[in-house]
Amino acid sequence: FLFIITEGGPGGGVGAHFHARHFENFFGLDGETLGWAYGKAVPLRMGDYFQAPPRNLHGFRLNQEYNRFAAFLTPGIFENFFVMMGSRGRGRGSDEGRAGGQELEDRLRWAGGLIGP
Repeated sequence: FLFIITEGGPGGGVGAHFHARHFENFFGLDGETLGWAYGKAVPLRMGDYFQAPPRNLHGFRLNQEYNRFAAFLTPGIFENFFVMMGSRGRGRGSDEGRAGGQELEDRLRWAGGLIGP
């Protein structure tokens, strides 16, 4: 597994992505993080939890002056989805986040309206 603590101020976050084989579990610790999963906004406050299963488009944005949450990914290999985010699926690396061709472009276009700056 991989366990990550994310903290920061308003506007920080990770844009829309998905994992081919991994579950990502989010646990709210402080502040308020606005997550996206299952095609809708998912607020994450202290004590809240949500899970993004494999191939579920998800992301998050930190909303308050101080935000902190834990993410637990399983199984424990964290694919390089940043390659996909930077290249829109055309770069090298694993198949993480790649839906392939038009499907990927459609997912990213849809997500772009949800994950603002």
